[in-house]
Amino acid sequence: MIATSGGIHYKDLGANHHMWTDAYLEDDGRIHGSTRTATFTLFGGFTGGCRILVFDANMILLDVSPENTYGVDGKWIGTNDRTDYWEHYLDLGRVGGAVTLRPAQYWAPTWRHLGTVIEIGKQVAPAILALL
Repeated sequence: MIATSGGIHYKDLGANHHMWTDAYLEDDGRIHGSTRTATFTLFGGFTGGCRILVFDANMILLDVSPENTYGVDGKWIGTNDRTDYWEHYLDLGRVGGAVTLRPAQYWAPTWRHLGTVIEIGKQVAPAILALL
């Protein structure tokens, strides 16, 4: 193992939404770990994102992992707490001098209902225009 995040990193994203991530960088460039995503609201879910920042001994950024995103629903809606295991391969020529990994955890909204809203708008627009 070349580098580790040094344990689980917790991020309070506000609105009772939370993320926890740990990460490991192996000698072959494989970066892997787990991310727990949870909300403790009754109805409101969210999608969170995570990338791992790879630093050398002088805290110079060497590379950033691809983004992982995970969604959870409110407690009364569906799955509100999940843990996902992930892995990626980074260019060993870039990350060979790594000593520190730092998870960046953040809101990563998705617009999965936008298409539905547009279709509803197309259906009701003629009726609204007829009333005007």
